Amino acid sequence: MAHESNGKLKKKTLIAAIVFAIVLLALLIIANFKPLKTWLGDVLLLFRPVLIGLVVAYLLNPFFRFFEGKLFVRVHPAGLRRALSLIATYLAMVLLIALLMLLILPQLIESIANFASNYHDYLASAIHQINLFLEKLNALFARITDNDSLFGYLDEQTLNQLFTNTSNENGFINYFSNLSMETVTAAIQSLFSRITDVIFGLFISLYLLSTKELRYAQVMKVRRALFSDYVNTKITRFCTVADRAFGSFWEGKLIDSLIVCVMIYVPLAIFKVPYALLISVFIAVTNIIPSVGILIGTIPTALIILLTDPGKTIPFLVIVILVQQIDNNIISPKILGSNTGISSLCVLISITVMGALGGWVGLLLAVPLFATLLEMLDEWTVHNLQKKGLPTGTE
Repeated sequence: MAHESNGKLKKKTLIAAIVFAIVLLALLIIANFKPLKTWLGDVLLLFRPVLIGLVVAYLLNPFFRFFEGKLFVRVHPAGLRRALSLIATYLAMVLLIALLMLLILPQLIESIANFASNYHDYLASAIHQINLFLEKLNALFARITDNDSLFGYLDEQTLNQLFTNTSNENGFINYFSNLSMETVTAAIQSLFSRITDVIFGLFISLYLLSTKELRYAQVMKVRRALFSDYVNTKITRFCTVADRAFGSFWEGKLIDSLIVCVMIYVPLAIFKVPYALLISVFIAVTNIIPSVGILIGTIPTALIILLTDPGKTIPFLVIVILVQQIDNNIISPKILGSNTGISSLCVLISITVMGALGGWVGLLLAVPLFATLLEMLDEWTVHNLQKKGLPTGTE
């Protein structure tokens, strides 16, 4: 009997390994097979309004449930309660976006205008600082080697020609002046298409939220027609775990990013680092990507500070590194650890694999997706151990 149980366990393990290998191979083929990627891109482009609607409806559903189940719970009839809940949900979304715009846009416009008006001063200061650093490197290498000048120095006039001289074929101004009417028209059409997709996506999300019970019943009707009760139970369990993992992850990351924004902005404001609010918000947004998000946001912002106020670059980097260490080792594990139940090693593996397969979208979906798969694997493992009469604890 024990031999038979071991044989079944080995068979199930082998089947699970084969399924995992097939899925991984399929993902790799999709990621590297250009015609298939192009076809999938066209399909996603065709259904982009629907996908936008699904994502918006999923993100707004917690707010909608709060308004309908708590704030307007005493309103009757049910149709009026649902209408008020929908209005409040989308009004809250608009107000939140407007508030973010009011906080960011004035600072962004002021920063761009200030940078443009002082461009030459910033460039000269940055070139001077870089040339001082190169001079020290040349002096150091001159003591070790016979070369008196290992690195060449930057020249402001040459760099200015690259960006501003219209006679330079590689200059940006010359590039923009030579844009064809077809290129401009295509860019306008692309922008209009994206705006239209977002508008249609919002209407689709409104329709989904207002009739979500009916849509759920229709999905369950199709599922029961296609699958057995056992398979439907497994599908429902997977969807429940995925919903909890994705919801907990995004809730935790938003809280974590808000804390990071405050932790970076306060010392930057104290040290009078230029564009403190804009930089803090940008790094907080990139912090949504697990583990490496802060570092991704640091690189472009450090270059901006290097151009505008080189002396503040080192304090800025020290502040960001300290915040990144505190966030990765204390704040983020406390917030996300209990929510997703995924270790730091799994986080790194998930963002590496999903980043390679799905780009930015893969990075954003990596942690909750792996958390779902790991929980399902853990449930399968515990179930099989219990069937064999073995202890389920790792210890």
